[in-house]
Amino acid sequence: MVLTPILTELSPSMGLLLTVAVVLYVVGSAIFIILDNRTPQSTFAWILTFILLPILGPVIYLFFGRSWRAFARSGSLASQAVAGDANQMLRQIFTNQDDLVNRIARERPESFNRKLAHLVVANRGSLITEYNYVEILQDASEKYPRLLADIRAARHSIHLEYYIWTNDAFTQALKDALIERAQAGVAVRCLYDATSGKAMGKQYRADLRAAGVEIYPYLDSTLRTLHNIQYRSHRKIAVIDGMTGYVGGMNLDREQLEGPKGFDGWRDTHLRIHGEAALALQSSFAVSWYNTTQTPISDLDYFPRRRILFDVDVFCPV
Repeated sequence: MVLTPILTELSPSMGLLLTVAVVLYVVGSAIFIILDNRTPQSTFAWILTFILLPILGPVIYLFFGRSWRAFARSGSLASQAVAGDANQMLRQIFTNQDDLVNRIARERPESFNRKLAHLVVANRGSLITEYNYVEILQDASEKYPRLLADIRAARHSIHLEYYIWTNDAFTQALKDALIERAQAGVAVRCLYDATSGKAMGKQYRADLRAAGVEIYPYLDSTLRTLHNIQYRSHRKIAVIDGMTGYVGGMNLDREQLEGPKGFDGWRDTHLRIHGEAALALQSSFAVSWYNTTQTPISDLDYFPRRRILFDVDVFCPV
C-alpha cells in the first residue's frame, strides 16, 4: 500500500498502531460496502475507491454512492405516520388484491393480463385498483388544457408534485388558477424538486403563498442535508379532489409544448385517471408532503373512496 514506506520509518509502537488502524479501515470499509448489497462490480469499485482514496473516497460515497434504501425506509415510516383512517381505507384495497387478480384471470384470460397482474401484486407497494376511467395524453397540448380545467373545477383539494416547474405562459395560467381556487377555500398544496423546480422563481412562489397556497421544495439541500443532493424526486403527479389524478412523464415546462432548442416538439405520455387509482397517487403525495412538512394528510375527505361505474371499467396498477 501507499502507506507502507511511511509506516516503516515510524517507531515500532506507532507503526503498529497505524498498521492496525489501516487494517481496521480497510476491513470496516469492505464490510460496510458489502452490506449495502450492491452488484459485485459496484461493490469492488467502491472498496477500491475507499482503499486508494482514504479521505476522499468516503466523501465521494457520501454524496454519490449511497443507495435509496435508507431514504425509502424514511418514506415507509412517513407512510405509517400519515396512516390513520385514510390508510385503513387504503388497506381495504390491498386486501382485495387476490380477488382482483382472480377476476382478471377469469374475465381477461389472455396470459399477459394474468402475468402482469401477478407482477404488480408481487411488487412491494404496488396495487391494482378498479372503477377507473383512464385517458392517455400523448403530448402537453393535450395534457395542459385538461389539467387546467380540472384544477379550475376543484371543490376540495389540489395537490401537485413536479420535478421541473418553470415560469412561462402556461404556468402563469396555472398559478392564476391555483390562486383563484385557494382564495375560494380549496386546499392547495404544491411540491417542487429543490433543484430542478426552482426555475419558477421566488416571486412566483411568493404570489402563491400570499394567496394561501402551501408550496415547498421537496428534498431541499441545506448544509445539514447536503449529502442528500443526489436524491431527487422525478414525480409528475397531480391529484384533484382525491378522485382525479395525473401521472406520467410531462413536467410543467414550456419545452413540453414547443420542444427544446433545435427540435420541433416534445413527445411524452401522461395519464389522466378518474377513479380509485387516484387514491394511490394521493397516498404517494401524502408521504412526500409529510417528509417535507411533518404535517399529515390523513383526513378521509382527501381519500373519498366511492365506486364510480363507467362505460369502460379499467383495472389500473399504480
